[in-house]
Amino acid sequence: MYEDFEKNVSDDVNSSIFYDPTCTVILKPKKDYYPKYKEFCMKLVRNLGAHSTDPKKNRPNTARCKHLYYWLYYLIMKHKIPDDIIKEIFQKSKDIVDADGNENMCSYNKYSEFLDKPEEMLKINLFDDNIIKIKGILMENEHRDNCSCRKYIYDCVRMYKEMNSKYCSTDDDRQNKYKITCSQLNIFMNSYDIYYRRNQDLINKIPSLHTQTVEHYFICPSSKPDKELSAVKDEQGDSSTLPTAIGTMAGVSFVLAFLYKVHTNFNLII
Repeated sequence: MYEDFEKNVSDDVNSSIFYDPTCTVILKPKKDYYPKYKEFCMKLVRNLGAHSTDPKKNRPNTARCKHLYYWLYYLIMKHKIPDDIIKEIFQKSKDIVDADGNENMCSYNKYSEFLDKPEEMLKINLFDDNIIKIKGILMENEHRDNCSCRKYIYDCVRMYKEMNSKYCSTDDDRQNKYKITCSQLNIFMNSYDIYYRRNQDLINKIPSLHTQTVEHYFICPSSKPDKELSAVKDEQGDSSTLPTAIGTMAGVSFVLAFLYKVHTNFNLII
């Protein structure tokens, strides 16, 4: 999916007819923005489904929007893209999509809520996408990613508890103010509880969501994370693909790099 988001816009038949003029309108009033963010703008307009007849783009499902937000977050971190540009691109794209009779575009409001805790939401949402691979690694005590995987599980449980307590403690929070965040946390809770109950052989390896203290589940040798992070970089080389870039950029933890390495190695589509 990320490969589609990153495709060269100049290869698209709509580039010069639609994307370029649309982004000219958005960026030209801000002279410094136009040359710097034009390519990004055209990609985002395209990925949001403006001027598209592809139902995957102009009638996106929840999964596509979720991964669009991941892709967007990475580019914002990498290029320091101002939020006023993002907001304007979303609004202009929505105007175009609405005029074409489609009303199911990935929304800016959901994206901005995602940005409140982006790394946390990335980790938690990726759990459900990787359950089978995670179990396989956890069952191999000598697997080089075993301890990092357990640490990732611990982080998910810890973040779930913290965020659920902070954002979803009242009906108003759950149904209005943080509806999207709470919905995602609820999906994680249900998936994790089912995963925990169905895999009795993992009970001593991963914590329950209802356990008070979970630190002892991921005691790793202090040198292991740095060593394994190097392995991620070595295996991927200098590739600029999104999985490697997200995993190794400043501010994103090693366990996320590990998780994206799992995606890459097993050719998962996220």
